[in-house]
Amino acid sequence: MTKIQTVTNAIINQGILPLYYNADETVTIDILKSLYKAGIRAVEYTSRGESALSNFTKMVEIRNAEMPEMLLGIGTIKNLQQAEEYYKSRGRFLYQSGFCGGSCCVFNSKRCIVQSGLYDSD
Repeated sequence: MTKIQTVTNAIINQGILPLYYNADETVTIDILKSLYKAGIRAVEYTSRGESALSNFTKMVEIRNAEMPEMLLGIGTIKNLQQAEEYYKSRGRFLYQSGFCGGSCCVFNSKRCIVQSGLYDSD
């Protein structure tokens, strides 16, 4: 099964794609662990604050150590630089506001799923 199929199937099977952002790293990790304990295997973290990238990087670290089945995606990517930073942090799917062709290229070139969501001005 391809990475794209894996992510799509996980979201469909769980019937929901939880998404969130919290500036506090501890709260961010606690939410992720609670979702995993509840059976969620795909989560979108939104890039909506200064600590988003560092928190997401920590989420990946925790996922690798404790939650091998968790698929982490990043949302609210607005430019190519953000897409590259999050890809390097080991994000595996991307939800973005509107369409930013450069970010699609970063993730698509790695055979990761890219989904353009509804545009918001945040």
